[in-house]
Amino acid sequence: MSPDVIYLLVNTLALVAWIALSVAPYNAQVQKWVLGGVVVILAGLYAILFVGSFDGAMMSELTTLDGLTALFSNKQAVILGWTHYLAFDLVAGIYIVRNAQTHEISSRAILPFLWFTFMAGPLGWLMYVVFRVLKIKKYEF
Repeated sequence: MSPDVIYLLVNTLALVAWIALSVAPYNAQVQKWVLGGVVVILAGLYAILFVGSFDGAMMSELTTLDGLTALFSNKQAVILGWTHYLAFDLVAGIYIVRNAQTHEISSRAILPFLWFTFMAGPLGWLMYVVFRVLKIKKYEF
């Protein structure tokens, strides 16, 4: 399968998962489908891509910024990295949902954090953590 087709598939799958998570964040079936289905599929695809493209020289390229830049000029490496981001951003989204649910935070209140996590991963997660600390007046995990 070409990197362009894989890119289209993983993006579509992640987008559908983010829409479902945004529409019904506290629905147990949605959470189960996103974490136990979509994230597992993305992680499995990542594993296949990683094993299929692994090269010992690739590891040495990760030790410098120039090497990393050169590595990401390859479509296969970009797809590998992008699939990694999509999977972990969804894990962060599930964390936000479940943590907010535990702390009885309104599902509407977390929508901006889910959106920012979808668009900018760690930034959305950090924004949620700061919001939660301010809301519950305690820093805990």
